[in-house]
Amino acid sequence: MNRRVRQLSAMLLGGLLSSAGGVFAQTPAIEFLTGTSSAGEDVRGVHIPLLLSEASTSEIRVDFTLSGTAAPGVNYMEPLSQTVVFAPMQEVASIYIAVLDNDLGEADADLQVTLSNPINATLGAAASHTFTIADNDGGPGTNTIPTISFRRGRQSVKESIGAATVEGVLSDVHTVQVEVNVEEAGGSAENPADYTFTPTTLTWAPGVRVASIQVPIVDDNLNESNESFRLMLSSPINGELGAGTETMVSIVDNDTVLAGFQSSSSSVQEAAGSVDIPLHLSVPSSRELTITLSPGGTAELDVDYTLSSEQVVFPAGVTSRAVTVTLIDDDNVEETKTLTLTVRSSGIAFPAAQNVYSLSIESEDVIIPKVEFAEAFTALDESAGTAEAEPTQTVSVAMTIIDPGTATLDEDYELPQLSAEFAAGQTSAKLVFNILDDEIQEVEEYVEVAIGSVTNGKAGSFRKHKFWIRDNDQTLNGGLSLFKQAMPTRDPERFLTLIGPADTTVNVRGLAADSAGNIYVTDQGPSFGEGEGSFLFCPANGEGRCIRLIRDMTEPGDVELTPDQRGFVIALPQGIISRGTFGFSLLLKQNGKVVNNATVHLFTEEGERVQEADPDGYYHFLDLMGEEASDTVTISVNHRGKMSTFSGLQPGTGGNGNVFGHRIIELELQP
Repeated sequence: MNRRVRQLSAMLLGGLLSSAGGVFAQTPAIEFLTGTSSAGEDVRGVHIPLLLSEASTSEIRVDFTLSGTAAPGVNYMEPLSQTVVFAPMQEVASIYIAVLDNDLGEADADLQVTLSNPINATLGAAASHTFTIADNDGGPGTNTIPTISFRRGRQSVKESIGAATVEGVLSDVHTVQVEVNVEEAGGSAENPADYTFTPTTLTWAPGVRVASIQVPIVDDNLNESNESFRLMLSSPINGELGAGTETMVSIVDNDTVLAGFQSSSSSVQEAAGSVDIPLHLSVPSSRELTITLSPGGTAELDVDYTLSSEQVVFPAGVTSRAVTVTLIDDDNVEETKTLTLTVRSSGIAFPAAQNVYSLSIESEDVIIPKVEFAEAFTALDESAGTAEAEPTQTVSVAMTIIDPGTATLDEDYELPQLSAEFAAGQTSAKLVFNILDDEIQEVEEYVEVAIGSVTNGKAGSFRKHKFWIRDNDQTLNGGLSLFKQAMPTRDPERFLTLIGPADTTVNVRGLAADSAGNIYVTDQGPSFGEGEGSFLFCPANGEGRCIRLIRDMTEPGDVELTPDQRGFVIALPQGIISRGTFGFSLLLKQNGKVVNNATVHLFTEEGERVQEADPDGYYHFLDLMGEEASDTVTISVNHRGKMSTFSGLQPGTGGNGNVFGHRIIELELQP
């Protein structure tokens, strides 16, 4: 038995022949078993066999098309799929044609089946097959009145096709000429913008079953959705209207939108204000399009520039738009920076070849000298003699310093001059204060100076400086000696033992201590006056030094800690109670020197807090240990324009889940 007969037998039996083992190195060829076949129209359906020259381990696919004198819907039904699939190792398949047994006297109809587009295979020699459907109704001319229909109920054509062919078909050839009118029946396409049509007539000569008309399709340059138009048959002559009296022709748009820039680059000065960068579409669109841009490059958004939008909207029919880049003109001397804009795919629009634009932003800034103080304050004993504030800048300028101070000139200090000059090339100058040492016991005083007008320059961030003058006339019994004093409390059976310096400047009223040995003291001030009091923290390892956590209090009384030692309660006049929780006091250093001219930003779940240095040089943060407070916090330090961030800082003294009391944290800033 030869191979083709064996394969045909396998198909008819419904079996699959496969080859076991081996390597299938050759690409198989697909072909029909025979070139022709025929059957009567009453056969209902036929299988047209396809063969593979070799079995394959891969799935194989092949498409087929139908043509010829046989009409779909009259002589046969169009298949739902026009693709044949061979499973791995399958050698035989078939194309099934459903034949229609009509009542029309007609000539035998030929159906041409042609293979195309093989996948994982090639086409063999027998790539087409002619199947003849034999009429069983007495032959042509026996049906005196044919029915008239469109050959297809719908079809699609590309916009570039030139003209769409619309065919009409008779159920049977006739011995006389048959005519029917063709008219428009609506649709989304517009006549003559998308196609050209005027009512016409389809005509069949005697003995002809298929006639056609040409509908010109307009190939425009407008991007639009696929559109369609409908045609209908009416007023037949020598025939009757059949079932398919309407057909729809869909026009598939071929105009791809490419979005890009009209040029590739440009340069601009940062003082130019703004610049418009043109964008264009390759073709207009019948609908609104949104183009998305991706910024990049060395230029920074909101630092060097702002964009009007990263999305550019093109209204329908518009092909040119622009994105506006607003330049930020700063005073920084910097290198040229580059902004790149890249077009991204957005819906039906795709990047054109010129889809990247580069804008060079050139700085025209020269160095403008800034004059500022190196530190926020200086604190010295009144016996120190001379103190100096050192404003710095980068080139020569002259400046005027205004004195808004609170200490008394010529009693507490002398100020030889209220100005400083910088010679060419000089980067620092000194403002001299002579501190006068008196014998009066008094509270610490200060004088504050500020940079006013600046010639040939401008004032920097740190424009003010405080000189704190600490009194040295207190009687402290050796300077750090403390005394004990028993004071009655509201409970007549209890006494509060107070510890404080034996002088008249500090008047201790209340005292408490936590488990770590830290001491908390309320001080009512030298003269018990309004705003003279304070709340002091004396750390256990503070070597006798106390720092003021809260200032400007009036006659603070007893102080007690909460049971968990995370907070404090202070009695104030008239029965007022002040409550709070502890946190930490921050001491910043750089190269071993205390930094007191920074701004500290603290971030918790409750939000952001900003703090500047207290006169004692510390940055105090209280109320960080409430019930809902975070275990740790993060701070950012702004020192001379440079940001430093520290995370995981823990308020309180205790640890290991038992946090209590206040603490001092020292941090070192990088130069």
